[in-house]
Amino acid sequence: MEASTPGIEFDRAAAVVGLVVALALLPVQLFISHIYAQTLPPVLALACLVYLAARGQGHDTDTIRMPTWLAHLLPSVVVFGTAGLALLAHSQGGRTQEFYVLASLLGTLVLGQLLFTRDRDLHVGIVLGQVFVLAAVVRWAAVFTTPGYIGIDAWIHMAQFTRGVLEAHSIAGMGQTKYLMAPLYHLLVVVTSLFTGLGLRWSLFLSLGLAMPVGIVLVYTGAKYLVEPRWALFAAALFALAGSVIRWGIHLIPTSLGLLFFLAILALVLRLFRVSTRTRDGLVVVTLFLAMVLTHQVSSFILTVFLLACGVTQYVLKTGIMNPPDGSAHALGASDVEPIEFGGYVVFNLGFLTLTWSLTPYYGRPFLETAFIFLYESIGGGIGEVTGAANSGGGAAASPTLAQFVVANFDVLGFLLFLFGTTIGCLYALRRGRTNQAVLSLVVAVVVMTGFTLGPPLAGIGTFLSGRWFAFLYAVMAILTAVGFSYLRRGLSPALLLVFLLVFLYVFPMAMIASPKGTVDQPVLETERPRYSFTEEELAAMRTIGTTTTPGETGRVYTDFPYTAVYNRVHGERYRAATVPPDGPAQEDELLYREYQTTGAPLFPDGEGGQRIYRVHEDRMCPSSYDTVYANGDVTYCRAV
Repeated sequence: MEASTPGIEFDRAAAVVGLVVALALLPVQLFISHIYAQTLPPVLALACLVYLAARGQGHDTDTIRMPTWLAHLLPSVVVFGTAGLALLAHSQGGRTQEFYVLASLLGTLVLGQLLFTRDRDLHVGIVLGQVFVLAAVVRWAAVFTTPGYIGIDAWIHMAQFTRGVLEAHSIAGMGQTKYLMAPLYHLLVVVTSLFTGLGLRWSLFLSLGLAMPVGIVLVYTGAKYLVEPRWALFAAALFALAGSVIRWGIHLIPTSLGLLFFLAILALVLRLFRVSTRTRDGLVVVTLFLAMVLTHQVSSFILTVFLLACGVTQYVLKTGIMNPPDGSAHALGASDVEPIEFGGYVVFNLGFLTLTWSLTPYYGRPFLETAFIFLYESIGGGIGEVTGAANSGGGAAASPTLAQFVVANFDVLGFLLFLFGTTIGCLYALRRGRTNQAVLSLVVAVVVMTGFTLGPPLAGIGTFLSGRWFAFLYAVMAILTAVGFSYLRRGLSPALLLVFLLVFLYVFPMAMIASPKGTVDQPVLETERPRYSFTEEELAAMRTIGTTTTPGETGRVYTDFPYTAVYNRVHGERYRAATVPPDGPAQEDELLYREYQTTGAPLFPDGEGGQRIYRVHEDRMCPSSYDTVYANGDVTYCRAV
């Protein structure tokens, strides 16, 4: 290995460059109205300034500690509070605003223990148990109190693909779909159903649904190879509370299983970098590679990006640029930064991924070919995600208040808090003599993954399904944020640190737990965000109308989104979004009205190729001149005479 040039302070240089770039990007908001274009530069600049202010400082880390009696009391408060949280969800029939407030308060208490408890009063098993139980109740309260499934994609995976496998006793029962080469999710549910004798819904909940909180333990397992147990627990708690992570814990689709595999690989890769390993460790990693590729295409691509980042880091370290000065200390536990060979894992994953995608059918072509076609066509704004419609909704509603705007953008606020901590962690990781291959790999990975998450939507490219990257990205961000906070605790003055930590404790749990992505079953702003769960009456109407009614002359039935999406995934593509003019009834001959269209946030076409939230009364969807074909008190199916 070549010797590096002494005296280069990469962390300081990166902080200065980051500050300059952030200031240079401030005028971008004049040309791009996207909220990230307006918020990322100030957050990046603030993080760089805080890092530089704390650099070289040293303060007593025990000046801000809670009394021992309080440290012993809080675990009981959290456990009993979590039990009350479960009872609240049961009594109210789901997760409500009171549920989110109480869950956020409990999250604050857990994080407070990690930030302010003395070392002698902090017990890893007790705190990890609190994090796990709280995360489980937050997720299971949604899963087990919601009729049917949460989200849209779960309906086609269960009603069509998984049921097809169960009935045909073969994956051929799924038909011509890309999941023919990625069937592990469906096979998991089918096997659970065969062994337990339960239906597909409960088999999904008792297999994948129960397993999702295990990802928190995996984050802790990986983080402890880089930081002390306190901060590894902190990373696990941040990840457990993240809105996008909660989303895939309640919207149970192949992405959820892919996230679990990703977390397991992340923990094992960090182990490979940090401790002496055996052949079996490599075999486990390779097995997980295979499992990921056979589970979900997008998750597999995210993993590939992560592995490529690790591979790039290896070759950068071979230049010797990060060699520590003689006699330097290693705060992240490294004795040197001699790179561990990782190229073989990258090549194996790429090879198996390419082979599998070449054999996967997708729109009449191999998946790999179709993906490149979609990417080419989407450059410049060809393909977008359905969820983006919700962000442009509310055309008929009044301008939101400041409080409503903040709540509606809790996802953004949570991400920015993560970005702040991650930036500080990345800068600290660049300090020579205090780094290692594992943490540098995370730095490269978080930069590349953030680019894939935020860049394509700004460029109008939807091929990468960037919205699904956040949960994977948050796993890496949580670990780097833990690295950053451990640095701030030593570097900032006690008074400034206390103010910063109190603000973080107040904002982060609520912003994440009550975020739109974490509350798709019951949004906090019920009239501003669509609800992606359905009542018993709505599901009963779907079963009856879809199986017993005969379509009219057009063969089409019109209603709101997302109600149309569920019908189409279960009963075929005969349902469309209705056109409702501002001053009259809907224009179509066959219409479905549900009470949610009056009280919630239904989406209808805006006449310009998009969708908007537009509330209507029953007489707008089913006027008196229409015949009623079906009604159950909540849903009405009407037809023009």
